[in-house]
Amino acid sequence: MLWSRYNHLFRSEGRGWLLYNALSNSFLALPEPFGEKFAELRAGDEFRCDDPGVTLQLIAAKAVVDSGEDDRLRDVLRMKRRLADLSERMLLLTVAPTRSCNFACPYCFEANRAGIDMSRETEEQLVRFAERFQPGQLFGVTWFGGEPLLRFAQLRRLSERFLALDFRRYSASLITNGYLLDADKAALLDELAIREVQIMEVNKTKRQNSPTLKNSQ
Repeated sequence: MLWSRYNHLFRSEGRGWLLYNALSNSFLALPEPFGEKFAELRAGDEFRCDDPGVTLQLIAAKAVVDSGEDDRLRDVLRMKRRLADLSERMLLLTVAPTRSCNFACPYCFEANRAGIDMSRETEEQLVRFAERFQPGQLFGVTWFGGEPLLRFAQLRRLSERFLALDFRRYSASLITNGYLLDADKAALLDELAIREVQIMEVNKTKRQNSPTLKNSQ
């Protein structure tokens, strides 16, 4: 058995040693000698414990795992989240109209990708995909890229078509570097149901996020 890479062990003044596993979302309170011993463990270390009760609790919490079990459990949870996104009650999509950007920040994970734009054919397929889930309860879109505002006309056209679908509520958010977010585009955010705008600060050395702006209209 191995010590999970998703373990976070810390000491609380009021509760003593506490162990949190971020993958299984489990909390455990550990007896004093075990907490001190486990604090020396690092991700992937061989786990040994002479107390079967403590061992069983750690196994149940996925704090100790078989080789490769961390990755398998992560994949299962990821698939469950994706299936939840495609549930009958809610459809959540991340849409990238383009992988191009008007900056070339070295920290961006999109930096070495080809600047491909979404075609009209893909646009039609996307609308038909959303139509399959109507009538639904909720429909949410995150506009992403590249820089999505480089394709604002397409973003606007798709937004209008999404709004016309038979969902009880549609809302969207926008992740942008903000350079192209002028007054004319900002005035259309409410009309396009874009309720949140996250502006990624342009920085040559590191990636920084500004606070998310919420459209309360």
